[in-house]
Amino acid sequence: MSVILESNMQKRFQTGFTMIELSIAMLIAMGVLAATLQLMNQSNQMFVRVKDRSDRMVDAALAREQLDFYMERWGKGVFSVADAVPQGEFPPQQSSVHHVQTNVLVKSDGTEVSNPDFDSFSFLGNLEGYAVVDSTDTTDNTKVNLLSCRLQSGAATDATSGCYTILRNKDYWQPGDVYLRMEERKAETTHVPTNPLDFDKSTIAYAVIDGLASTASNQCIDTGNQTPNFKANRVISFADGLNSNITLYEEAALQPGDFIQPLPQRLRIFVQQNAEDQNAPWLYISSTPLTDCPNSLTEIAAISPVRSFKLNLDTPNVLKVSLNMGYSTERLRNQSQVPPLELEYYYD
Repeated sequence: MSVILESNMQKRFQTGFTMIELSIAMLIAMGVLAATLQLMNQSNQMFVRVKDRSDRMVDAALAREQLDFYMERWGKGVFSVADAVPQGEFPPQQSSVHHVQTNVLVKSDGTEVSNPDFDSFSFLGNLEGYAVVDSTDTTDNTKVNLLSCRLQSGAATDATSGCYTILRNKDYWQPGDVYLRMEERKAETTHVPTNPLDFDKSTIAYAVIDGLASTASNQCIDTGNQTPNFKANRVISFADGLNSNITLYEEAALQPGDFIQPLPQRLRIFVQQNAEDQNAPWLYISSTPLTDCPNSLTEIAAISPVRSFKLNLDTPNVLKVSLNMGYSTERLRNQSQVPPLELEYYYD
């Protein structure tokens, strides 16, 4: 009797789901899975939109910061063709020296092609610092002490010489034969370019300063105690494109109060295909030195992907910049639109 009862109990416990119960359970599970997948898909789409919009906003902030940095140096340290610097202009500036090239895209191989979405802007400016001669060194009268702020910020760390312009009593100092040749050169179209952006080492005179060496860890002087932080050779030479090295001996000696500034660079803001990003158009900024001095380096920096970069000079003394961030629609169809970056820069 006990054997029969145990067999019936095993049969009762081994009874499983019926086909109807199993089907209902599977339908419920599939419904939950479908709802979960739909929710995940919506969440993923929202994440893509939010992330892309966030990326574009970060790109816009970076682009604005970089553009402001370079545009603030538009015309800084650019030598004037006038003999005397206008009152109140120290160092003298020529902010109006610029060139806009419309409808141009630079391909990844460096060639330029026509493209209505992009413009290019070139100008002269100075990315370096400056120095003022403080005194002749008391322990070595062949040296002068300088109050400097990033005089060689873009130079090689071991550079001991460089090319500069020097202002003495607020006038550009080009003494002796070099100055006379520069005066004559003003009337020679073969040496003085019509477009100031075409200045190079064959059209300007500049001072070559040797023995540059930092004497402090800080790149800029401490405005509190104004202790010199740089040294240089007191005797300098001048050079130009007609005579590569002209030594003027006694009259070419730095004096306290002389203002030293690096030669300006030829700066350009443009759009170029980025070979490291599937040739997508990116905003670039480049700086090209006017001379081939030891501490003159050509630099180029990629800023961010852009859909358009347009310039407008219709308003007098105002440069308007319109910048659309992000990739083309063909490249990224799910990207979120952000308002164009609209900037204005004023010049005289």
